[in-house]
Amino acid sequence: MAPALEIETPKGVTVGDEVSTDTDTTFDSETLPIEFQWLRTPYPERIFSLSERPGNLRLHGRQSIGSWYEQALVARRQTGFKCMAETETDVAPKSFQHLAGLIAYYNRSKFHYLAISGGGNDGRELSIISCEGAWPESISPSH
Repeated sequence: MAPALEIETPKGVTVGDEVSTDTDTTFDSETLPIEFQWLRTPYPERIFSLSERPGNLRLHGRQSIGSWYEQALVARRQTGFKCMAETETDVAPKSFQHLAGLIAYYNRSKFHYLAISGGGNDGRELSIISCEGAWPESISPSH
């Protein structure tokens, strides 16, 4: 069966609306910009805040990135075949289990994560954590 040539517009989207391609997103309003999404909770205040530190997106730590339940992940969809991304973090992890950084995320068994964690000589360590999508063998991400 061939894919449909036309599909229904998603709820809440007006035909012609475009996702921003800004290269500099600021978090200086009371609501998250529409380009951003989060996973698995109808209570976004459990995972992020825009008011605790005005002008910044503050994430509240939750479960690991491979969890089936609740991660502190706020993401923007990649809309092109190529992209460049960068972020600034203000993080002081107290443990190797505390992670913050930038992730290219498809699902819990396919992602690449540039993560700052606790450890190393200055109390922080930079790691690349990848899970390359070999489900069901990819239950635990490789380091």
